[in-house]
Amino acid sequence: MNQLIQTPNLFALTSIPGSRVLRMPLTADVQAGINELFRAQEHEFLQGIEEEVKFDGMYRPAESELLYINNFDDVDGIKSAILRPQGCQEFVLKSGALETIKAIFTGYVKNGTIRVLLQGFDRRRIIDANGFSLVHSEHAFTRFDGGGLTLDNKLTAIIEDDNLKFASYHYLRQIFDMGAYCKEATDQDLQVFIQNPALQFADAQVFVDAADAWVRRKVVLIQQSGILDNCPASKISATAKFCDLQLQLAGTTGQERIMIPPDRQELKQILRFLDEDYYQSPQCTMKYMAKSKRVMDKF
Repeated sequence: MNQLIQTPNLFALTSIPGSRVLRMPLTADVQAGINELFRAQEHEFLQGIEEEVKFDGMYRPAESELLYINNFDDVDGIKSAILRPQGCQEFVLKSGALETIKAIFTGYVKNGTIRVLLQGFDRRRIIDANGFSLVHSEHAFTRFDGGGLTLDNKLTAIIEDDNLKFASYHYLRQIFDMGAYCKEATDQDLQVFIQNPALQFADAQVFVDAADAWVRRKVVLIQQSGILDNCPASKISATAKFCDLQLQLAGTTGQERIMIPPDRQELKQILRFLDEDYYQSPQCTMKYMAKSKRVMDKF
């Protein structure tokens, strides 16, 4: 008989030093809904998966596959929170608190195995108390006063003991520091990269010869994201303008290629953008660096 121990708690993984995991206070009825929501998302996350592939930093999984990392280092104490929730500090809603959240999670223990269900979290899911929010109730909209958050409609990852399972490395690394698991591109990988039809190098050999560890890691991440395969160069260039980055294009309309200059500083700006370290906040027109959320005037 399977023994299931459900942990009736919801947690926030934050960027607060010394208080990375905080327990979120919930009413009993909300907690029941949270448990139902996350278990349904767990079922959907695993449904249709036919194979789990060991993460190598390059392979992009098919819809029927998940990536996994064995011996994942839980440096934040996420599993300990599932086992000993009362040992976690309580999340306090105060100015700037919601902006520190990187993930929302819950979990349970079954047959001695800890399973953690994680959703990524970003600024778009914050309900600002200073704004004017509406909720629909009894056939009409009513004003919602106060701050809060909305949950995602899917899981980003599952931790099962020391095994981390996920479908998108791009979204996973917005939650965890994955530097220890990210490989550097080999010379052969660089050759594949420079042959991408979305790119045109001023001097491809200079790029390969000068590629340091930072460049090689970025190449792996860009290849993993698939942005050059799924997004036209013209669209990438148009998006870059919002971040005050001017990308030079070559080629005819509909077949544009992004020019990669020999200058190392310009090169790294472009690689950083392609890796989506830069984005424009949907809440305002200020530019942020995605990992630090540091406001920037320009690159």
